[in-house]
Amino acid sequence: MTCQAICIDGKPAIVCGLCQRPRRCCVRQKPSAYLCDAITAGGRTCSRALCADDRVPDGKDRDFCPRHARQPELPL
Repeated sequence: MTCQAICIDGKPAIVCGLCQRPRRCCVRQKPSAYLCDAITAGGRTCSRALCADDRVPDGKDRDFCPRHARQPELPL
């Protein structure tokens, strides 16, 4: 667990949390900078980690993993 001292409205505070490892692309295991925005059957987003080479942008500020990009109709 890592802790960090911050200031909120001029008052000191300490925030503690778990150390997060950098996410890796689900296809090539390269560092990822994108997440899949497809809506799954459960109503949640897929959120698979994607690198720039494996993301499939739709032109509307959304990115899809290769699996969801092959679907005939992409969810909103």
